[in-house]
Amino acid sequence: MLIFSAGEAALLLKTGSSSILVVPDLHLGFEKELALRGINLPSQSDKIFERIAKLIKRYHPASLVFLGDIKHGTSKILPQEWAEIPKFFEQLLLLVNEIHVIPGNHDGGLNALLPREVSLESSQGMILQNRGRLTSLIHGHAWPDPRAFGADLIIMGHHHFTFTIREPSGLRFVQPIWLVCRWNRRQVVASYLAYRKFKRSSDAIADFERLFGQKVGEPKIIVMPTFNPMLGGASINIEERREHLGPLFREDHIKLHSSEVYLLDGTFLGRLSNLRKGIGSAG
Repeated sequence: MLIFSAGEAALLLKTGSSSILVVPDLHLGFEKELALRGINLPSQSDKIFERIAKLIKRYHPASLVFLGDIKHGTSKILPQEWAEIPKFFEQLLLLVNEIHVIPGNHDGGLNALLPREVSLESSQGMILQNRGRLTSLIHGHAWPDPRAFGADLIIMGHHHFTFTIREPSGLRFVQPIWLVCRWNRRQVVASYLAYRKFKRSSDAIADFERLFGQKVGEPKIIVMPTFNPMLGGASINIEERREHLGPLFREDHIKLHSSEVYLLDGTFLGRLSNLRKGIGSAG
């Protein structure tokens, strides 16, 4: 069972008698980048910790999984990150017994900052199995584990999708969103095989299933909003270049036209094909 936490970019996965709290994209230390632009804000790490602590108190999860981009610096570890991230996880370990981190594209050197009790997973993500159903948890900047192609559900972060509304008066509203979608399985499999440099026939799905012994499904894909409210994002209802997005969202692998858009509090806005009819007025 899947439970969305209303008003927070977090969800709860119920797996039998236990549960997993999933949280994406913290970007701890983002304030340092703002300071370089002349915008001075105090550290937000304590506020982010308090929000997660409230979710743990509400749901009592057996474990906590972070979907990457714990830190904001990419390859380097910033002084602020040395100071804040170890303390952040040490405090969390007092509240939950098990913590897993799937590294994102901002998490270079993260292993040096994590307490040894925290499990740093592969960038290909984690595969969970419950009663024969597979769930893939990934950050989204890299191709997932081949087993994810047979999953029933894929949950990711990374993309920071938003929805933009511009009124005739010129006022512009940008809101974080949940995106629920499916992929074009033939296209996504062909691209994955090309990435792995495997020879392909005219039937990419048959090639994949032969190579990996894994059926290719049509999983529900949930793209989570960023947990850090200070971050912006790509407006899903405005046509934009997608070079910065992960491999699943390049080259029209995702059936965006039929995807469902929800606000952070769970309000259903509609299917993207209908929402994009207003692109001209949106910006």
